[in-house]
Amino acid sequence: MSQIYLDRWGRSHHPASNSVFKKQVGAFLILHHDNKILFNHPEYAPDVPDLPGGRIDEDENIPQAVCRELKEEAELDFSPKDLVIDRQFSHNVHFSADDQSEYWDYQQTFLLVTQNIEALYFEGKKKVYEGHSEWIALKDLSNHSVHYMHCLALQHFLPNKLVGYKSFASKFYPAF
Repeated sequence: MSQIYLDRWGRSHHPASNSVFKKQVGAFLILHHDNKILFNHPEYAPDVPDLPGGRIDEDENIPQAVCRELKEEAELDFSPKDLVIDRQFSHNVHFSADDQSEYWDYQQTFLLVTQNIEALYFEGKKKVYEGHSEWIALKDLSNHSVHYMHCLALQHFLPNKLVGYKSFASKFYPAF
């Protein structure tokens, strides 16, 4: 039996033997300010908000990668030297990258950051190059189908702050 890969909605995929497989290493930011988290809504999946982040380039470390991704995805400048990491969580996932028709064995690292981020905060939705960004209140997360892999990290970091979120997530993501 072949490996099962999950997409951003938590749906299972069984790739064919001729599918494209890649190993990826990525890092993501959980910017937590005033009981809100910064999310991106990319044009290719506007109904599935995700955390800023992505692939780590060969010449980068994790702080450099997440700051670059934050600039690319949310058009926010943040220097790696100003990054104060509260906690870090890593997991390996089998991800169906539906927007690229690929299957990734993906090592993901998530950084929880709560300090030095006041200047990054904005109200409402911000139009960016590939969609929009917004700060979503923790109490309102149950109204959003957040990227499945990112749900796992949020649940790890903020289990007591996601009131009602786990029951919501399990409705949409049976494996949650």
